[in-house]
Amino acid sequence: VTRLALREMQFAGRGVEFHSAMSAAEARQVLANIPDLAVAWIDVVMEHDQAGLELVNYIRNVENNSAIRLVLQTGQPGLAPEREALSKYDINAYLDKASTDANRLYATLLTALRSYNEVLQLQNAMRYLEQLAITDQRTGLQNSKSLPVASARALRAAQRRHEPVTVVFMDVDDFKRVNDEKGHLAGDEVLRAVGAAILSNSRAEDSCFRYGGDEFVT
Repeated sequence: VTRLALREMQFAGRGVEFHSAMSAAEARQVLANIPDLAVAWIDVVMEHDQAGLELVNYIRNVENNSAIRLVLQTGQPGLAPEREALSKYDINAYLDKASTDANRLYATLLTALRSYNEVLQLQNAMRYLEQLAITDQRTGLQNSKSLPVASARALRAAQRRHEPVTVVFMDVDDFKRVNDEKGHLAGDEVLRAVGAAILSNSRAEDSCFRYGGDEFVT
């Protein structure tokens, strides 16, 4: 009935694709196969009376999936009263099957899709800002703020594999003279060229940093 009511729905110029699961166990498999699922429409009663609520907890607290929008629906509201479900579980909408028509289904899904789109935009913006915070703007290499975390990660990986770790610390000879005689714009060009040279001579698994001034670490 849900598929029938929403079969012609469009969002951002695209149709809506449905995937069904007849149990919470099947739903977990669907989620594993389609990690970027936008909305999960969850019935409270499946294998047992609390299966849907347990699935909500699994998605949010085990999978740590905060992006997917969760719509909880039930034909037995006494098992999961709306106010209790909304306050206790991280769901985005609640539907009582007895009072839900096609218009309510459409409005609920449209709202959920818009919310999912906004969450993705926010997550992308946060990732961009996080990357910006650890990137040296002159060279595009990582900056000194990211060095402790990257170093600790490299050491742990080397210890697991029983391999040595090589750290190269370098600076640019007579860099001050370049700035004094040619100006800081020319100095920036030198730094960018050095950064590019370091990257081109590094492996994909290597980490490269501008430590500060004319100092580099890889």
